[in-house]
Amino acid sequence: MKLEYLIMNNFRSFYGETKKINFAHGEKNVTVVHAKNGSGKTGILNAFTWALYDSFTPAFKFPKQLVNKRAISEAKSGDIVSAWAEIKFSHNDKSYIVKRTKKVTRVGDTEKFTWTDSGSSVRLQWQSGDGHWHNEELVDDVIGRVLPKDLHSYFFFDGERIEKIVDQTSEQKKEIKNAAKKL
Repeated sequence: MKLEYLIMNNFRSFYGETKKINFAHGEKNVTVVHAKNGSGKTGILNAFTWALYDSFTPAFKFPKQLVNKRAISEAKSGDIVSAWAEIKFSHNDKSYIVKRTKKVTRVGDTEKFTWTDSGSSVRLQWQSGDGHWHNEELVDDVIGRVLPKDLHSYFFFDGERIEKIVDQTSEQKKEIKNAAKKL
């Protein structure tokens, strides 16, 4: 799996559509996200895990609050507000775009508003040599063949928690060894 870009819209602390985050390729194939605490690094990490697997890292607080609160506060009562994360990646001579969307409906016209869950959806498209994009119905199956869900935590992890990968019990080391064999 080669990551190409990530775009988010109203996802957690990111209001509106973010600029495309392009990932390094070729000889310069490392992308580092470095910023002050509270600036959204964990949000970016969880945009990946949410878009690909509909899951979050253990340190991710309030996973039910995905849609940016400012975007909800600027909506009118009854309006639907969406948050989404879109990832483009390539694997085995195919390009893929996965986009997961969460919708909420604003309730109330005062400053003390709430919101109700209006559902979520995921879309996966792929393109091979013919240049045409195709919709994929078996999203979890395709993503699971590229990077199985039980291995994603070894690829998408919180750098502040890196010591947990190094300082493992014998059972956890066995789990990592089995994950490497599976990959």
